[in-house]
Amino acid sequence: RKPPTTVTIPPLVRLLRHSALLACCTTNIISPIHALKMSNSNVLQVKFLSPNAVMPTRGSPQSAGFDLSAAEPKVVPAGGRAVVKTDLSIACPEGTYARIAPRSGLAVKKMIDCGAGVVDADYRGNVGVV
Repeated sequence: RKPPTTVTIPPLVRLLRHSALLACCTTNIISPIHALKMSNSNVLQVKFLSPNAVMPTRGSPQSAGFDLSAAEPKVVPAGGRAVVKTDLSIACPEGTYARIAPRSGLAVKKMIDCGAGVVDADYRGNVGVV
């Protein structure tokens, strides 16, 4: 398995880099396909859409989801909103959807938050974090 791609990110974006959490919720990416194990039977498939994409990682074996990384530098003004692209396409296990949620530690300590979002099971575009 190829190690995650690393990118140089300006300081502001570095704070945003792991500000979102991706988890598949109950109800595999395309070429090349990387499979991330979520539990004993569930696999989240991830496709890199550019060389800037970074493989989602888990902070620990008991983490609720995977940490997402920004694929592009983005400056978000205080109180503003922007879509930060991950350059990842995902496919959740059948009967699930992906949920993008804020990381509580960054929200409290650094005042960095993201809007919670839903990625439909059939969406195969570039996953962005608002």
